[in-house]
Amino acid sequence: MFDKSEMQDIDGKKVKILAIINEKGPSLPVQLSREMAMSPILVSAIIAEMHDHDLLKLSNMKVGGSPLYYVLGQEEKLDAFAKFLPQKEKETFELLKKNQILEDEKVMPAERVALRSMKDFAVPIKVTDANSERIFWRFHTFSEQDSMSKIHELLRFEKPKLQINAEKSEKPEKEKKEEKVLSEEPKRRKSSSKKDNSAFVSKIKEFFETKNIGIEKIIEGKDFSAIVSLDSDIGKIKFLAVAKNKKKPTTSDILLSQQQANQLGLPVLFLVNELPKQDVNFGPIIFKKID
Repeated sequence: MFDKSEMQDIDGKKVKILAIINEKGPSLPVQLSREMAMSPILVSAIIAEMHDHDLLKLSNMKVGGSPLYYVLGQEEKLDAFAKFLPQKEKETFELLKKNQILEDEKVMPAERVALRSMKDFAVPIKVTDANSERIFWRFHTFSEQDSMSKIHELLRFEKPKLQINAEKSEKPEKEKKEEKVLSEEPKRRKSSSKKDNSAFVSKIKEFFETKNIGIEKIIEGKDFSAIVSLDSDIGKIKFLAVAKNKKKPTTSDILLSQQQANQLGLPVLFLVNELPKQDVNFGPIIFKKID
């Protein structure tokens, strides 16, 4: 079905796809296929897997029947594709972009429908007081803080009287529901996991101390990541240090750390128990084995 050469070095192809999207912005599968000189079917399979591992984000809107793939931080670049929206959604996009905030009950019925369809560009916010609940829509690049200030201004409410809930996605709600059905046994395992993770973090900190690496800021998350610095002949050098509590990091782990570091403008110092294979060029990442 596929050329044999296309099936080789899939991890390397993922790195290249990520580099293309970082450079060119939101892309269609057919564009990536052309850039990679690969079968569209294989490219689609690879980027679908990358999306499943949170390496790529997927647009709700479609261009020519296909969604756009992009990386975290490129949301604003989706605006360039609004011209491909259906006419009513395109008009509503311009209205929302101009006003930044729209109140649901004050727009036309067709615009309400459009706002609910424009999931890439329109974010719902519920505002509740003692008597009623209202729905507002914010333009996706308009910050939540500015949105809340503008809503307060529009409604002339005192902040203590308002309860504002930004409906970001359905996934967190789904996770909450799943947590409710957990038995006591998994909770005990979770406690054990916390102890293991605490010991792991302590091990990393001890490693930094022995190597004279200073921790400037620990980034909250499931695994250990922090902004660290070390002295050199040209002064302090900062890194994003990442460590996974597992025997060996996966390609997805490494690519995610690279994506996070790109947003911070830092190189990656990846601490591992076992060095990964060197047949894939991951770019500016330093792998260091924990002794």
